Amino acid sequence: MRDLKTGARVRWNDGERLLAGTIVGPARSKLTTTVRIDAGGEIVLPKNRLRSAFDHVLILESRLDHSLRSTRGCGGLYTTYLQQAHGIRPLYDRISTSWDLNAVTAVHASTCRIVLIACHGKADKLGTRLELSRDEVQP
Repeated sequence: MRDLKTGARVRWNDGERLLAGTIVGPARSKLTTTVRIDAGGEIVLPKNRLRSAFDHVLILESRLDHSLRSTRGCGGLYTTYLQQAHGIRPLYDRISTSWDLNAVTAVHASTCRIVLIACHGKADKLGTRLELSRDEVQP
C-alpha cells in the first residue's frame, strides 16, 4: 500500500486467518505502523503485509413466515437499497438455526462489522429472543 493514513481500514493474514483493523497512529517508521485489531488489542505491523480492507454489510435472513415453503423475504429489498443508494454490495445468507447463525458469522467476523438480521422475535419474562425458522436464539 502506498499511503497508509490514520483511520484507514486494513486487513492482513497472520498465517492462520485473515484479520482486520484500523490504523491508529502515524507511521512508526517508513516500514511499520500501529494497527488496532477489530478483535481487540494493538499491533505494530510491516506496511508491506497490509492490504485495504472493506467493511462489508452482512444481511442474514430467516423465513418471515412459519411455513418453510414461503418465499417471502426482505433480503432483496435491503440488498437493492444498499446497492442503489450507497453503492454497497452486501453479503447475504439465509439462516434457519443457531448453528447457521454461528457458522456464518464466524466466517465473516474479520470483514463484517455491520450485521443485519431479519427475522421474528419474542419478548417475555425470560428476556428477548430471535425466532429463526427452526430455532430460537437469545442474544
